[in-house]
Amino acid sequence: ARYLGRPTPEAEVGGGVMPTGGNGSSLLRDLAVDLRAALRIFRTSPGFALAVVLTLALGLGANATMFGAVDRVLLSPPEHVRDHESLRFLQTAGLGQRSENGPLAYSFPDYEAVRDLPVLAGSAAYRPRRRMTMGSGVDAQRAIVQAATADFFPLLGVQPALGRFFDGDDDLEGAPPVAVLSHGFWDREFGRNPDAIGRTVTLGADVYEVVGIAPAGFTGAELGGVDLWVPLRTSVALETGGWAPLESRGAWWFRVIVRLADGVTDGEAEVQLTAAHTAAVDAFLESGGQLGRDEIGARIRTGAFLMALGPNATQNSSITLWLAGVSLLVLLIACANVTNLMLARGIDRQRDRAVRLAFGVSRRRLISRALAESLVLAVAGGAAAVLVSRWSSVALYELLLPGIPLPEAVIGPRLVAFLGVVVLATTGIAGVLPAVQALQTAPGDVLRKSRRGSTGRGGGARTALTLGQVGLSTVLLIGAGLFVQSLRKAVEVDVGYDYESLLVAELELRERSPEAWERGGQLMREALPMLAAMPGVERAVLSSSSRPLYGWDEMQSLRPSRLDSVPNLLNGGPFTYNGTEGYVEAAGLRVIRGRAFDAADYASGEAFPLMVSRSFAEGAWPGLDPLGECVALESREEGESSEPCRPVVGVYEDLMVRGLGDEGIWSVTWPMASDSERLWGLLLRVDGDPNDFVQPVRERLAGLSSEIRFVNVIPMASRIERMRSPWRTGAALFSAFGILALLVASLGLYGVLAFGVARRSREIGIRAALGAQRRDLVTMVVTQASRLVGVGLVLGIGAALLAGRFLESVLFGVPAVNPVVFAIVALVLAVAGLLAAWVPAWRATSIDPAGAMAAE
Repeated sequence: ARYLGRPTPEAEVGGGVMPTGGNGSSLLRDLAVDLRAALRIFRTSPGFALAVVLTLALGLGANATMFGAVDRVLLSPPEHVRDHESLRFLQTAGLGQRSENGPLAYSFPDYEAVRDLPVLAGSAAYRPRRRMTMGSGVDAQRAIVQAATADFFPLLGVQPALGRFFDGDDDLEGAPPVAVLSHGFWDREFGRNPDAIGRTVTLGADVYEVVGIAPAGFTGAELGGVDLWVPLRTSVALETGGWAPLESRGAWWFRVIVRLADGVTDGEAEVQLTAAHTAAVDAFLESGGQLGRDEIGARIRTGAFLMALGPNATQNSSITLWLAGVSLLVLLIACANVTNLMLARGIDRQRDRAVRLAFGVSRRRLISRALAESLVLAVAGGAAAVLVSRWSSVALYELLLPGIPLPEAVIGPRLVAFLGVVVLATTGIAGVLPAVQALQTAPGDVLRKSRRGSTGRGGGARTALTLGQVGLSTVLLIGAGLFVQSLRKAVEVDVGYDYESLLVAELELRERSPEAWERGGQLMREALPMLAAMPGVERAVLSSSSRPLYGWDEMQSLRPSRLDSVPNLLNGGPFTYNGTEGYVEAAGLRVIRGRAFDAADYASGEAFPLMVSRSFAEGAWPGLDPLGECVALESREEGESSEPCRPVVGVYEDLMVRGLGDEGIWSVTWPMASDSERLWGLLLRVDGDPNDFVQPVRERLAGLSSEIRFVNVIPMASRIERMRSPWRTGAALFSAFGILALLVASLGLYGVLAFGVARRSREIGIRAALGAQRRDLVTMVVTQASRLVGVGLVLGIGAALLAGRFLESVLFGVPAVNPVVFAIVALVLAVAGLLAAWVPAWRATSIDPAGAMAAE
């Protein structure tokens, strides 16, 4: 009966023959039978099943992790922030600004001038996070603290996990200090004990009572680790020791967030914000106040709350956006490979399906079986992808988002839904399409074609998919090569001084007052000979800055000879770097003209000379000898020189103090006597690894006096490394995705070639029987691989050329069209293609001509 095509009344699990009844129980039995049969694929075709599952695991797992990070950085607000679409950061831009997209920095009087405008539904100001000391001495720790107004938490719409947030009564100068702990800090320091509410924490010299715990994952208005939030007015008054920065228009310490009122556009808000700001500035000037040129004529603009999408986005944000595109390409490559594998398997099973049709199996049953097999592979691949994602998410978040707590769900519902649709569509279409094609052809035709060794339909689609994989892999590998080159350039960039053996040290005293600053300078002077005598310390000098070479001391009250004033400099400045005898040598400044300071210069008292940076010399005196010029130190209030014009005795190389892309930085340095009252930092040059000196220097300085609360010792190399981190991140992740894409594409290429050899076994056997040499058979297979790789390379290089002009903005010192990178990628892919072709080529030479003919 089975031979005549009539279905048997019994279900035959192995053959797939089932009753044709249409009731619900029959459908369920059919589904159960199909799923059980589909599960046998892991036993009957383990190589194919493993290839599909691994491809889905790597492709989908890597993408799930990457898309989750991208969603966290670029597309989603910080956790627990509500209705972020109406939130805006305020920026300043105008006549005096160096950029049309001005900084987010704001003075507190400027905030007070605009906070109650009717175009705003709410506003808040906060001070960007900073490190404050907890404890004292060698065992002191640093906590990341953010000070904010009482409106901060209500504006963001966040609710406390425990206790309460501070309110208007807490945010008053003179109010008892209170603090809100982050969930992570509460867990780390208090073991999630609810009794933490009401206990105290010491920040600097002040004791804060804990009033609340923020919800898990909340980082404030920005992505960045925060340990504690404190009321802004209370904390600023405590920390500044009597100075009133909240009343100063020159203290641009704060950032301002506003929520637009319903129906108000950004343009309407900007008009009223600018008008209110201008009125406040005019009133201040009329009362006799003075402002810098950057603060007059400014406009207020509203910037995106998602900072990574706005004009103030960091280099890491831009690279993250590109990495999202990279991960999408890997996803496409993985899907193409899975499709290729399943199409090849489907075509290979056409003869089997034809036999089943001839024996009476219904077409519905064959399609159902194909769907069940696709579903089993999709579920297995998806489960493996989740494991890969969970394993890789911690490493990726540490690389892209250091210090930011992992979300509770690394793979969110949106991402699960998207990836589920992708994997089901890929496996479903690729698994069912060959079955549908087979059902459209008469069984007899299929059997006759299979006897002739025809590959059937689908060869063109599989070739196109393979070309796509090779082309996309080419694009990814070129991107990886460009980022590796960028990292090499970033490592080789000349920062203008020898930083690798440098340490900077600063002291924090228990008290904050002018007297304490003076006492700190005295302790520094006492420490200098002790540190200079340490084994391995080559030079120890004092600096006028608590962190030398950081580019903090900006001084526009200079007047070079032949100029009326210092021009408005794109990168800020001029910056000043001053210290005691040996400062130039200790800092590693490279003198390119003239001389460094000598002992007589340091002993000259008020009659000291100057040294200037190369860009200062070229900008102030183009085409002239700077050693014949001078610079006057002007009084900012009087606007004219109150001292003699000081001669320039030397020119040193420009210093990159704010970023590796700094160009044209103006700076100036002059000698300072060791008894100067303005010496607040230490600069040490050591012989050996600076990290080995951090703890010994801390211990020696902390032992100077019980007045010292904390000693901060920083290897300068760590700061330069942070400047390089965007390109190191890009190089690492581009390379990882590129290698992954190369692996997947090589597997796809191998699959196509292996399938081609298997389908052409009769032809190859005949060629061998007619005298074809082993070399000829190998050449035939390798030539096929070479064509695929060659065409894929051409397509990929063309796509890379098109994308290059967009990628150039996130590269460092490397053109997007780099012949060396293109040649290396072409070579790598050619070698990978040959390796992928080797096994099928070897199989082709081992086919027995007699066996191949007998099989027919």
